[in-house]
Amino acid sequence: MKWVIIVLGLLIIGGVIGGVAAKIYLEKGLLKVEVPIKQKFPVLIDSIFPVPIDMFIEVPFSDTIRINKVIKTNVAVPIDDDILIDTSIPVRIDVPIDTTVSVNVPLLGLISIPIKTTVPVDINIPINKKVHIKTNLNVPVEVPIDENIPISTSVNVSINKSFNIPIKQKIDADVDTIVNTQIKISDIIGGG
Repeated sequence: MKWVIIVLGLLIIGGVIGGVAAKIYLEKGLLKVEVPIKQKFPVLIDSIFPVPIDMFIEVPFSDTIRINKVIKTNVAVPIDDDILIDTSIPVRIDVPIDTTVSVNVPLLGLISIPIKTTVPVDINIPINKKVHIKTNLNVPVEVPIDENIPISTSVNVSINKSFNIPIKQKIDADVDTIVNTQIKISDIIGGG
């Protein structure tokens, strides 16, 4: 008689769990309970996620370069990218630069000088828009130079890398599932 009272008690309690109807039935000596759950639960996201960045940024560059030779080169730089992002990304990388700069040299006048170097980039970039850049640069140069050339300019550099960004935010997650559990009738009867 005691196990009948326990089963009836579980049936009454199970019927009101979470404000929804729980299914309770006996099968081969087991008391089985299925409780549907359909509600929002607060969830704390506290992890690091990869954020891919594919964009161009303008980086200031200044230096003095000693040049003592005839420069013959062609510089070709194709640019064709779409960028869509809304965050602030810390960028700490070394970026290769291959471009030309116009410089006024005594006796020669205004000349274009190719610059090939690596620039350390250590900045935070606030990003919240979509940008498309498409252009081609092709500059032939042949100039005898024997000068210390001061250079102060800005260059567009390509950032195409994934950065690990920490995200800590609380959200409400929708849960729609059924919790299944079971207990042996002999455990209920023998347990007390």
